[in-house]
Amino acid sequence: MEYEVPPKSRLDIRVLANRLRTFLNIQEVICVDIVLLLERLHLHDDDFTFAVVPDDEMKGCYAETISEENMIRVNETTYLGAINGNNRDRFTLAHELGHYLLHADEEVVKLSRKTSSGCMSTPCYRKAEWQANTFAGEFLVSEHLVEGMSPLMISLKCGVSMKTAEIQHREYAKRK
Repeated sequence: MEYEVPPKSRLDIRVLANRLRTFLNIQEVICVDIVLLLERLHLHDDDFTFAVVPDDEMKGCYAETISEENMIRVNETTYLGAINGNNRDRFTLAHELGHYLLHADEEVVKLSRKTSSGCMSTPCYRKAEWQANTFAGEFLVSEHLVEGMSPLMISLKCGVSMKTAEIQHREYAKRK
């Protein structure tokens, strides 16, 4: 399901990701421990809850953000995968953190199939999933730490997929 949210550019999202890294004092950490961050986020945000639930309770969903409850829920398999360094699972947790930070207090509008399939196309920068994916990439791959690295090195050093590494590498190269 696709949702429309207030517009945010990649630069807006990059600034937020960098501010969070600064706030958490992890500006120089090349491979963020996203599990530890989510497990301890309540120390910085009294309202936040992180819950690991049995896979069957998530009904085929890896993780979700429940804004009205200030909660991120993750299924056990994804949680254990992230602990073990699985790139997809790490990205999933960072993606949910993006939803939590970007969309908690916003008006979210469900897009119809007709709209999200392209007939009345919504720009990507107004789509919640694009914004959360962009946040995950920007947060897990900090530009100043990967300067001069190849996508393969970014993937290995930052614990992200090749696809994420290639996207971030391309985006950072555009700014040069």
